[in-house]
Amino acid sequence: ALNPATAQVQVSFLTNAIPTTIEILDAKGRLLRTWPVNGQRSVVLDLNGLSVGLHLLRASGTGGVFTERLIVY
Repeated sequence: ALNPATAQVQVSFLTNAIPTTIEILDAKGRLLRTWPVNGQRSVVLDLNGLSVGLHLLRASGTGGVFTERLIVY
């Protein structure tokens, strides 16, 4: 599912496999930003300065890698 956002997005983790980092990539897979998770179940990401369009949100850690599409408008 596509997730639209403007200035920020809140990411919540519903399982015990909380990732260690969250990354935003552009549509071509280039890394734009990285946030540490620090064991938090919910993280608010600042999207200011990202270009309008399709991005990928990637959460990774010991539980694996999860990628979701994110639309910035």
